[in-house]
Amino acid sequence: MFAALKSRGYRLEQTHLTEPDRIQRLIGLLSVAFAWTHIVGERRAEREGLPPKKAHGRRERSLFRYGMDRLQSILTTPERQPQAFFACLTGLRSPTAFLSRT
Repeated sequence: MFAALKSRGYRLEQTHLTEPDRIQRLIGLLSVAFAWTHIVGERRAEREGLPPKKAHGRRERSLFRYGMDRLQSILTTPERQPQAFFACLTGLRSPTAFLSRT
C-alpha cells in the first residue's frame, strides 16, 4: 500500500501537504481507494485471469495495478461506460470483502 500511495498510483507526495489533520484525512481516503482498487483488480483477475508472470517468476502487475488500470480505462475512455463503472462499485457494497483489506 505504501508504494501505491507514493509513486505507483496515487502520488501522495505530490500534494505537498504539511498540516497533520489534512494528511490524516487524505491517507484515510486513499486507504479506502486502495482497498477498492485492489478489489477491482481481484475481480478482474477472476474474470480475465491473473497478469502473466515475468521470467523471474513474479507477476507483471500487482492486483492493485490490475485494478488501477481497469478503473483508468473506464474513466478515460471517450465513450461512456456506466455499466462497467457501476460493476466496479459493487465491491464497495460488500462489507466483508471491503473491510478485509483495511
